[in-house]
Amino acid sequence: MRRFLIKLALFCALNAAAAAAFMLILDGRRDAPPCGTNSMLFRIPRDSHREIVVLGSSHGLILSFYEESQAALRDGLGCEPLNLSKIAAGVVPEKCYLSYYFARGNSADTLVYIIDPWLFHSRIWNEDNVFLMDEPFRPGFLAVAIENRVSLRRIAAHIPARFSPKWVVKGPHHEIRWPRFSGVVDPDSVRNRLAVLYPDGTSDALFKRYAAVLEELIADANARGTRVVLVCPPTLLGPLPGHDEMAALLRSYEGRHDATFVDLSTAITDPALYRDHDHLNARGVGVLARDYLRPVLAGTAAPRPARKPRKPPGRGV
Repeated sequence: MRRFLIKLALFCALNAAAAAAFMLILDGRRDAPPCGTNSMLFRIPRDSHREIVVLGSSHGLILSFYEESQAALRDGLGCEPLNLSKIAAGVVPEKCYLSYYFARGNSADTLVYIIDPWLFHSRIWNEDNVFLMDEPFRPGFLAVAIENRVSLRRIAAHIPARFSPKWVVKGPHHEIRWPRFSGVVDPDSVRNRLAVLYPDGTSDALFKRYAAVLEELIADANARGTRVVLVCPPTLLGPLPGHDEMAALLRSYEGRHDATFVDLSTAITDPALYRDHDHLNARGVGVLARDYLRPVLAGTAAPRPARKPRKPPGRGV
């Protein structure tokens, strides 16, 4: 029996090694376009330096998802940032990408994190996020994901999915279709969008958990000589639940870390500058980069939109 178990263990180990080699060779030959992709690992270089690295959810990704938006961002900032934002990615997935970026010997002058209040209120955007399903097989990144307590269920699902016929033949899917926008703010669409962003309402416990994760991210970036700029992005959704709590949290980081918080949630109100109710089009990206982000990154005060007093946010949507 002992000899059988040893042979079985060796057989499993050899098959696992062969499978890993197959995935590494297959994905190692692939690449992703410089824009128009939701696969971030293809973008992360080795032993490189960037002036600006961008993190965020789709509100960050949209800044360079299309070629015209990428050009507007580049022209507005005066440099070519590396955008590691991911659709529906909360603090935990983005911390994984940044940790992997640094682990590969990379560095950055400034980290710009496009951050939303809803990211702090659901595991769906964090540990239970499906962000791995768009990514190639990278053992080092899986180790980072485990270290950051990504759901083992999500990690386990990632590996066999690399052997699916769709992945083997086509690889990652790089096309994302955004909904059409009439240019008119529709209250029903806003309510529906909020229901998507806050599937579990708001949670003080989750807010505290992800606030701690974010502070670890900021401290790690600072330790590597990278200053952090936290930006609440503009939308047409109106006041978001949890906004004021998040703003107070991010302002508190300014006194403890090399971090700056900029609240641009009401900075751009022209629907003509939006692709939908909460994603900027190329013109909007140009306005955001040129009129708001660039002054902050240059060390000058960005124009701050006038804010109306907010009522305390409700416990749901």
